[in-house]
Amino acid sequence: MSSVVISPVPLVESKEIVTIVSSDPRGAITASPAVDCSPSTQYDGKIFQNYAECFSEIELISNGTSAETWKVRHRGSNRLFVLKKLRLGVRYNRESGVAELDISPAKQEKIDREVDILRKLSHDGDGGRCHPGIACYYDRFVFREQVGEIPAERYGILMEYIDGPTLAQLYTSVLKKRETLAIDRFLTLVKSAYEALAYAHSKGVAHADLKPENVMVTDNGTRAVLVDFGLACYAQGATTEQNRYVCTHVRGGTPAYQAPEILRAAIDGISLEANMALKGDVWALACALAELASGNLLFEASGTADMYCQVKSKPLPAAFYESGDARAALVNDALERALDRDWKTRPSAALTVARLESS
Repeated sequence: MSSVVISPVPLVESKEIVTIVSSDPRGAITASPAVDCSPSTQYDGKIFQNYAECFSEIELISNGTSAETWKVRHRGSNRLFVLKKLRLGVRYNRESGVAELDISPAKQEKIDREVDILRKLSHDGDGGRCHPGIACYYDRFVFREQVGEIPAERYGILMEYIDGPTLAQLYTSVLKKRETLAIDRFLTLVKSAYEALAYAHSKGVAHADLKPENVMVTDNGTRAVLVDFGLACYAQGATTEQNRYVCTHVRGGTPAYQAPEILRAAIDGISLEANMALKGDVWALACALAELASGNLLFEASGTADMYCQVKSKPLPAAFYESGDARAALVNDALERALDRDWKTRPSAALTVARLESS
């Protein structure tokens, strides 16, 4: 049995990719000897030819404007993964009869940024193992699949599969059942979410798009896992060797979960100040968790400007988790501090964890 079956392949206009799957942080991937799951050299090393033989697509998880996300099974090991299929431009090659990837320099840089950050978060941890609160990155590769009658090249990013709902799905489930999460589980969940965020921030990484859909919940509702680092960037002022992919401007995100200073910067088109993106993450995560605790959306508006007005001035609930339990008071206090409208006095993710540990 081979312990290395998926290797990164050289991509046009990209930097050299480091092979990391051979030291898989969550256990080696193994394949059936009958299936060659290594990249083919038939296409100058650009194509993972045996994608269809190595993976079976089980379920479409999400279908966004920039990517499709699939739950896939590796046929050799029977392990589940998530494959993010990026939506990229193609050009039809009449000679080969294939719709080939046509990646602009700007798109390539965006892909390289996401993979660079995912690799850093996944493999810079204790002993090279993934942090339990960050979805582990495994590989990226180009592969082919049929689109109608034409074979087309696709660009995939292979990630860890998290068995559990998103915060958004959990929120809907709680509302339908008209129940509240037990305070001990909720406290543990909030703490684990901020531990994951504090870890990312310790690497100088701002997620920049935290929302209920980008936080998975597993281990019977007690462990949060941050996913989808497609808009992530390196925070200014953070200790990092990176000088590219720095958070200079708001690149996107979801207004209902953006802090007032982030919305203001987006509206005015101004640069972000040092570490502003990190504090924006603290706010965004608090919004998502507070909604789960209270059963109500914190902010609702039709446009960015209207959302900014709400986020800047709408009174927050007196308590997010209504209970006389001391642990509820601890969670409410932590979330209230994380929703400080002044980003300069808003606590860091690490300080939020410390407060939650004082129970």
